[in-house]
Amino acid sequence: TEEVKLEPFARALRETAPKVWFTALRATDTAVRAQMDPVSINPDGLIKVAPLLHWSSKDLYEYCETHGLPNNFDYVDPTKGEDNRECGLHLSH
Repeated sequence: TEEVKLEPFARALRETAPKVWFTALRATDTAVRAQMDPVSINPDGLIKVAPLLHWSSKDLYEYCETHGLPNNFDYVDPTKGEDNRECGLHLSH
C-alpha cells in the first residue's frame, strides 16, 4: 500500500500542490468514511471534496446508467487488506 498508493499520492501532492482534491469516496465504504464530512480542509490547507459521500450504491448505479457511464463495481483495490478496506489515504491527507 505504501509503495504503490500512499507514497506516490503524497509525492504528487507535494509536487503539484493542488488547492482542491476531489474524491469519489462514499460513506458506505467503511466505518471511517461514514464519519467524514463532504468538504474538509486538511492541516496543510488542502480542501478535500467528496461529492458522492452520501450516495448509495443504487444512486451511483442509476447515475451511471442514466448517463451511459461505465462502472467499476467489480474492482477490488489490491492495496487494501480483506479485514480493513481502508488503505489510509484519506486518513493521512
